[in-house]
Amino acid sequence: MKYLRQIYIIILASTILGMFRLYFINDDEFTLIKQERILETVNALNLPDILTEPKMIDTDSAYLLYTTKSAIFIDARDEIDYNQGHILGSINIPYDYYEDYDFVIENLDKTLIYVTYCDGGECDKSIDLADYLFDELEFESILIYEDGLPDWIKNGYDINE
Repeated sequence: MKYLRQIYIIILASTILGMFRLYFINDDEFTLIKQERILETVNALNLPDILTEPKMIDTDSAYLLYTTKSAIFIDARDEIDYNQGHILGSINIPYDYYEDYDFVIENLDKTLIYVTYCDGGECDKSIDLADYLFDELEFESILIYEDGLPDWIKNGYDINE
């Protein structure tokens, strides 16, 4: 009986707070369903001087940045996945544990170009890590290699196994 009363109070308080939020706080950007975010895709040959948000790059651009050593690649996957194979020369900052990698992040030059990647497709870790580095830590040039490691391997590019 005691637990039922507590459950009832929690449900009632949640309902009241939800109704208050719905009717009294006007925020057009608030949605219950996450809206799809569309990031602009840029070409490595004509990168903007100043980025206002992280930008997407395709495989050709990623490879050009890799071969010219114009960017540092960051693998946003877990350490176990990273150790099983990653873009040669990339560093590992798992998005799910980025707090544990502060010692790595602190030693990065915020003015260089960084490319985050993960497993491509439905993997959002590279986007989330890019947003964290750009918005929270104020890195200047963050690019997202959306196709990720599977496409890199499919093209026969350098990996560390």
